[in-house]
Amino acid sequence: MGRRGTQFWRPFCQRAQLKHRGIALGVQRVMIDFASDQSFGKAAAKMIEHYGFSVASSRVRTLTLEHGKACACLLYT
Repeated sequence: MGRRGTQFWRPFCQRAQLKHRGIALGVQRVMIDFASDQSFGKAAAKMIEHYGFSVASSRVRTLTLEHGKACACLLYT
């Protein structure tokens, strides 16, 4: 991590295509898959069980609904 002008340069985040407070695409897919099968709270619990880190159930809900909205836009436009 270093500075380039007024912005921080984070090589790992750049290569992994991560943004501050963002979630990697692979993790998004897993969260949406878990949430499509069960409740958002159970999906968050499965993240701890399978991957060892916690995610708020509200974040799982928000992400799943955003994904569904994007899919609906593709279907109905």
